[in-house]
Amino acid sequence: MSAATVVLIDQATKSLAVANLAPGVTKHIVGPLSLQLLYNHGLVSSIGNVSHGVSSATPLIAELIGCFLVTLLVLFTHGGVDRASGLGMGLFLGGGFGNLADRLFRPGGSVVDFIQLKTSAFVFNIADVALIIGFAVLAFDYTVIVIRVMRETSMEIQATHAKAVMLPTGDMQ
Repeated sequence: MSAATVVLIDQATKSLAVANLAPGVTKHIVGPLSLQLLYNHGLVSSIGNVSHGVSSATPLIAELIGCFLVTLLVLFTHGGVDRASGLGMGLFLGGGFGNLADRLFRPGGSVVDFIQLKTSAFVFNIADVALIIGFAVLAFDYTVIVIRVMRETSMEIQATHAKAVMLPTGDMQ
């Protein structure tokens, strides 16, 4: 999924939430899923809200740095980007830029959060979900890559060692 697709879906759902939900009123949908419109001035999922002592510039700066670092990761990944990395980066960047768009263009620089699960105290949005899933995909993919590189390096070391202990005639010492 591309970052642009995530941003479009995120912004469309936020616009629908703003148009159809009253701030602070919880509307039960099904099972553990409810909708509740909140304007988040803090970090992800209303964590670190400005009213709790966080500077209003902190979330914007954090999102700018996060988007910048992941963009650098995309640009400087060695050996190209595989399918899983591309998916993870698309989700992560789309989520970051979706919330960044709110910070830059919505009144007061707040992010629209509207999804709530009965099992959680947090209210979040599609961008938050994309950020979390994107991070998980990237973490898993890079773990697989590190394991693969470690195995290949180990096999190369074993092959080099095997050659080093052989005499020129091919006899073992």
